[in-house]
Amino acid sequence: MKGVGQVLTRAKGKRRGRGRRGLRTARMERIGAERIDLLVHEAKRRAREGEEALASKYIIRAKKIAMRLNLKTLGKYRGEFCKECMVPFVSASIFRARLHGKKKVITCLRCGNVHRRPIEIKNLDREK
Repeated sequence: MKGVGQVLTRAKGKRRGRGRRGLRTARMERIGAERIDLLVHEAKRRAREGEEALASKYIIRAKKIAMRLNLKTLGKYRGEFCKECMVPFVSASIFRARLHGKKKVITCLRCGNVHRRPIEIKNLDREK
């Protein structure tokens, strides 16, 4: 017999009309990845032409698609655009890159945000 404080039945009503909540098919993942690739390449092209606002919108749209489908395809484009203003780093008029010690320092000239990344040094002696 159930205890006094335990509920015997579920609440009224079932989940209806919500579709594929949380589930994604391989087809959805493939289409999402294709659209993200297309949007990122188009954003890079627009940024080279000087249309930074439009390039930023394309990157934001690609990020929303990746978040909606829980995809990690934007990981392969990591470090190719500013995380603050979402403009791709394609021309020297958009960013400034400097070496500081063992780090690469990238400064976005549009918003002033600074990105620091370690420099990967490959040991040539190990390859022999």
